[in-house]
Amino acid sequence: MGFAGEWYAYRWLERHYGVDFTPECWVSRYREQVFPGTGDDGLGWDFEIPGRRGSWYYEVKTTLGEGGRIELGETQVIAAQENARNRRWRLIVITNVMNENRQIRMLPNPFDPASRSRYQFVGQGLRLEYRWS
Repeated sequence: MGFAGEWYAYRWLERHYGVDFTPECWVSRYREQVFPGTGDDGLGWDFEIPGRRGSWYYEVKTTLGEGGRIELGETQVIAAQENARNRRWRLIVITNVMNENRQIRMLPNPFDPASRSRYQFVGQGLRLEYRWS
């Protein structure tokens, strides 16, 4: 499911960005199934597209159904928080990823104060490790 979503996002970003979008923009490990080179799942995003004023970062999330709820991993949360005010980290959500009814939706950074009202943080809390010193 994850690869299918990233491949669909790759094709969408390719059409959206044109010549500025190259296979090197796909930075997650799923890229290794299609292109040479090593990907990295620890960056906090799946696609990095260079721009004149800095890179754009896209994290892809997929659902088998209509969606409405996604989960961010630790590196994704950190990347989103670090880019909360510059609006350069975004979510690409692909619903119904495995059938012809799939849709792609671009969502803003959930940590951006301007878009926070679009989200509700749900779940069991945040797990932390700590040291006494």
